[in-house]
Amino acid sequence: MDENNRYSDEDRVYRTRSSSQRSQGAARTRSSRSASQRSRSQASYDGEVRRRSSQQRSSQQRSSQQRSSQQRTRRLEPVEPAQTSASSGISGIIERVTSDKRILIAAIAAVVIIIVLIVALVSCHSNNSSTDTEDATQDQEQTQEQTDTSAEQTGEATAATGTDGAGNPLASDVVQEASGALARHRSAEERMATSTSDNETKPTEHVVYLTFDDSPSDLTPQFLDILDQYGVNGTWFVVGCTDNLDYINDIWDRGNQIAIHTQTHDFDVIYQNSDAFWNDSATICEAVNERLGFTPTLMRFPGGSANDYNRSWCKTLQAEAEARGWHYFDWNVGSGDATWPLLTADEIVNNITTESADNNSCCVLMHDSDSKTTTLEALPRIIEYYISEGYVFDVLTADSFGYHF
Repeated sequence: MDENNRYSDEDRVYRTRSSSQRSQGAARTRSSRSASQRSRSQASYDGEVRRRSSQQRSSQQRSSQQRSSQQRTRRLEPVEPAQTSASSGISGIIERVTSDKRILIAAIAAVVIIIVLIVALVSCHSNNSSTDTEDATQDQEQTQEQTDTSAEQTGEATAATGTDGAGNPLASDVVQEASGALARHRSAEERMATSTSDNETKPTEHVVYLTFDDSPSDLTPQFLDILDQYGVNGTWFVVGCTDNLDYINDIWDRGNQIAIHTQTHDFDVIYQNSDAFWNDSATICEAVNERLGFTPTLMRFPGGSANDYNRSWCKTLQAEAEARGWHYFDWNVGSGDATWPLLTADEIVNNITTESADNNSCCVLMHDSDSKTTTLEALPRIIEYYISEGYVFDVLTADSFGYHF
């Protein structure tokens, strides 16, 4: 191989080797470029992903902010009742209350206030119920007391059987009161009736007549109440020199008897002569007639039918009374309560029980005037004495015994 060919072969080798090297370098360059491009592409892709993720988060944040803004706006805007159903209204209220601490606190405070009010109302109702119960109990007790009193007065009396305290058979019109009293209750017609009796026939019945002179007075209602309590009646001899004449109606309406005791009760005036006496009596007769519609025919002379003021002519006065149609009454049992100073209640009771001891029938003289407080005090014991002795309580009538002196 000559020199030219050797160089040619070396040149070819060189060129081949160089070409190969250039190809490998180009390949490496292309590979490097490709890797660089892939790297740049991957970085670009990662940057795009991060950009889009950032944009998405920003979008979500803006959406969240918009929703929060809308919620705050909805809290401030009134809900139209017509456009909101009951369920959505309640849900809205709950959502607004839970999303705002101030509203939540206010709601809790309102609930607490409502609970306090309910407790107060329940307590008040309970107290009122207790008070109402107590009032109802008191009303029932008062009603029962009134019923009991009424029963004693009128309702629970039963027909009396057997005998009176003297062994006499009881009349058919005698009743036994709840108090134990044997009593006869006269009708208005019986009490008003006139009679031709001379009033001299003694009763065989064991009977007592409670009589009250110088009435009516401030104490009259209390005297009446005591008699009603025992279911018995009495006879009131009324005068005109009092400010309590209207009690006459009450005395009469409660089953008692009304009789005349002169207008002035002034001994120096009425016992001057007959005319003075009858003229004075006419005034009280008119006053009674105006109130009751009739003039009683029963009377009692002040001081009795025979006294120190009329003793010399008392028979004349008595005869005139009978001629005028009057039935006059004295008494056989005196309480002694006309004296001054006042007797004690014990002394009055003792006088009456002592003077009644030997009498089959008793016409008891007492007084119903403003000062007779001890007589009023003694009256229950007086009534109970006659109950224990089996007397029949009655009122005087035109036919009754006169108990004349």
